[in-house]
Amino acid sequence: MKRKIRFYDFGITYYKCEFRTLHCQTRIPVPRHTDRMEAHFKKGILEIHLPRKLEYEIPIE
Repeated sequence: MKRKIRFYDFGITYYKCEFRTLHCQTRIPVPRHTDRMEAHFKKGILEIHLPRKLEYEIPIE
């Protein structure tokens, strides 16, 4: 980040903290094409596009 972020910037006044980095990790519950992933960083916002895999099998009994 270009500058430090403080909790006060978000309206939180009962905690005092500032940070320069952020790490986020999440699970995606549907299959994705990771080889076609796109990431864009514009005006301080990171956008990540992960196309969904549309090929799936339907079990027939």
